[in-house]
Amino acid sequence: MILKKKNGIYLAVAVIILMIILVYFISRPAGLYGNDQESIEKILQSEQVFQNTEIEILEIKDIYNRREVAFLSDQDPAYAEFRKDEKGNYLLSKFQDRNGEALSSFLIQEFEDQDEVHAASMLYIANQDNTISKLELTVNEEQVFEREFEVNQKAVEWIELPESNEFQFKYRYYDENGKPLNE
Repeated sequence: MILKKKNGIYLAVAVIILMIILVYFISRPAGLYGNDQESIEKILQSEQVFQNTEIEILEIKDIYNRREVAFLSDQDPAYAEFRKDEKGNYLLSKFQDRNGEALSSFLIQEFEDQDEVHAASMLYIANQDNTISKLELTVNEEQVFEREFEVNQKAVEWIELPESNEFQFKYRYYDENGKPLNE
């Protein structure tokens, strides 16, 4: 009889411990990853990133094992980069914003090793205050790329850059009447 009571107590304690462990793992908050637009917005509005700002995602683009997010942070152009981990989840790796600019550029690079660029792009983000209708980007004094924007419209444009270990850029901007703005 005493042996049955001891076994019953051990069993009850084991069940209670098992219940505590299950409740802990079930109620534990799951990691927040950039796997979808909703979670990306939560990450960007987190304490460590753009706390207390309004986030408007304009475009999400996957490049190799990265996810590039073009967005507006309180109407200022910004971008964030997420890197895919071994489990397939996207973790925030870097972010930038340009306060007070209506059209901003961000150089996006993927390095094959420490010295060699595998691929590079120029990302342009415009907010509703943009008055530039066209830009010309000269890369390394060789290639000229053109992009047009609708004035006073939010937009995202990409320019795939030529392979190079070093870049030199020259910009020319035009207003809505086609007049150069920076000559």
